[in-house]
Amino acid sequence: MAMYSFSTNCDNNPQTTAGWVMTNTYKTIHEIRRENTRALARQVGSNASFARLIGREPTQISRFIGKNPTVNIGDDLARHIEEKMSVPHGWIDQDWNLEKNLGLTVLNESAAKYAVAEEVPHYTVEQLNAGAATKNTVKCPFKHGPGTFAVTVEGPAMSATYSARQTYPDGSIIFVDPTLEDKVEHMDIVAATLPDSKDAFTFRRLQIEAGQSYLVPINPQFPPMLDRPFNIIGKVIGGLLPH
Repeated sequence: MAMYSFSTNCDNNPQTTAGWVMTNTYKTIHEIRRENTRALARQVGSNASFARLIGREPTQISRFIGKNPTVNIGDDLARHIEEKMSVPHGWIDQDWNLEKNLGLTVLNESAAKYAVAEEVPHYTVEQLNAGAATKNTVKCPFKHGPGTFAVTVEGPAMSATYSARQTYPDGSIIFVDPTLEDKVEHMDIVAATLPDSKDAFTFRRLQIEAGQSYLVPINPQFPPMLDRPFNIIGKVIGGLLPH
């Protein structure tokens, strides 16, 4: 079985690492719930913001996710937090190992239309280029919109040689959210098709300078696509790195 770790499209987040591992069989349910809840609180900015979102007093929050917690998160509270934070039923009970790695994109008041940890279609590049269907799926651990799909990365063009904070080496799985197609910004990682190559699939960092947009690989050994037309089909919201 392949093992993967987290990578996210969040280069400005100093807490994002490539060391996220999915499995851990040594934690109690109370430890798992506490770690996941702490991760959610950090993602919304502070315990005070988290308290406001879930309708609790900050002092109550400190009792179950503070530095020295005095109470555990019971079933009712776990389900309440999931409802208020718009994550699936049972999400807090699963060991995502988020406290150490914080690979989840920010959840906030507008997160209700998004899903986390749902199965999404998983394609090869060959399938995408052929317009073929896939029977494969993979669980997406990132907040994502409808139509999100995963792709197995081929080649080293998006593999960082200078940092592990944002890298997508050969064999990685990236997640593409098409609902963010019109919301991409300078330096985002985007998925695109190339009209001059029969709409072949690619993904690169979006560079916008002086009103001009072009695609740039993370690996400096590969040239930027300065003169090639492209059509953005979604934003890469994160990835899973092979071990």
